[in-house]
Amino acid sequence: MPTLAHLHPERLYLDLVQLNSWHKNADYKRINLQTYIVDRTNLQLEPASNLKGEVSMGIDYGHNKLSVTYFRERMESGFRSTASYKPYTYTNYDASAIDHAALTAPPDIALLPYTIDTVLRGSSRTTNGSLTRKEGVEFVLTTERFKGINTRFTLNGAWFRTLYSNSQPVWAQVSEILAGTSLANLYAARYVDDNIYIREQLTQNLTADVYLPALGTKLSATLECTWFYAHQSGRKDGRPIAYMGIDGIERSYTEAEATDPYLKILTQHYSDALFKRYVEPFHCHLNIKATKDFKHVQVSLFADRIMDYMPDYYSNGLLVRRTAASPYFGMEINLKL
Repeated sequence: MPTLAHLHPERLYLDLVQLNSWHKNADYKRINLQTYIVDRTNLQLEPASNLKGEVSMGIDYGHNKLSVTYFRERMESGFRSTASYKPYTYTNYDASAIDHAALTAPPDIALLPYTIDTVLRGSSRTTNGSLTRKEGVEFVLTTERFKGINTRFTLNGAWFRTLYSNSQPVWAQVSEILAGTSLANLYAARYVDDNIYIREQLTQNLTADVYLPALGTKLSATLECTWFYAHQSGRKDGRPIAYMGIDGIERSYTEAEATDPYLKILTQHYSDALFKRYVEPFHCHLNIKATKDFKHVQVSLFADRIMDYMPDYYSNGLLVRRTAASPYFGMEINLKL
């Protein structure tokens, strides 16, 4: 559900500098601003909703159990901050007409030449424009406790793939300067694709626990493994579908605009290196734990990351050296009343 901060965000105070005259005598300095107050009330925002499908299968054989779950989830109405643009007019005073040597007071703006200028400025609000797609498989295998070694094995793991993107076209500006003019003051463009992130990983834990009834103690060792972790930015079409000028009118972006000296800069170009898939290969570490039961007290000692295997690897031609986190130790005490 949207919060009050989403529905009724603080007003935006947009200051446009009309004159900024500096003087070494602080009494003769003057700054003049045109301030616009933007009401960002956002009653069009709707609750975010998602659709999730899940299929599970379980098999029991004696005291051995296997369960596998596959799921897919899609949310197209998640919250995200989205920019919108509109033109704002202000008076641009010519500060070069000020004779600083003759000043006996701050300059009088009524005596200065000026032009009426218009610029595009943006404000942001929360919209239902976020897209999240999730897919994965989870599995758990538990064996019987083998009598000869009084040990049970548990294998669990998961494969996950998540895509984050926008579900609505987004407005943005370019920071290019052409012939001394900032295009961010003149144009805003609407793009279908925003940042697209893809994350994927396969993990697995193998636990062996041994029960020693004569000592009332359980020993366990867990091998935590990540078979791979991958991340990638999805490809984007840098050509806008629409644009807006200082008149505030949205127009389609056609071939004519793509060849215009100013408007063609709104088409963004990306290097293929931005969309490469980066994969971190296999690594694992070992955790151990000992639990002792008393009459009303259960005491556990554990050591996490006591051993690890994190070899160096090459990613897109570059050698990546990995350093494991330091092991840490602890104790848990549970009281039974």
